[in-house]
Amino acid sequence: LTFTLVYTNLGPEYADAFTITDQLPVTLTNPSVATNRPVTLAGMFPHTFVGGPLAAGASGMNTISGIVTPLVVNERITNTIT
Repeated sequence: LTFTLVYTNLGPEYADAFTITDQLPVTLTNPSVATNRPVTLAGMFPHTFVGGPLAAGASGMNTISGIVTPLVVNERITNTIT
């Protein structure tokens, strides 16, 4: 299962730093992260990404992949990001 998180600084000023918290579903095991901008993974559960600066209008993308627990059948999987 793969989640793609796209973030954008809507401005009008640049951001010195930003934090994204991703509360991954507990049914996702062995998560791995790929990103197209320099960010630091500051925590595993929840995943916390810290980055910056980010210019006004600039965007980035994090891709998080993992394996769904085999016991999950016909169940909705939700990912919450703040």
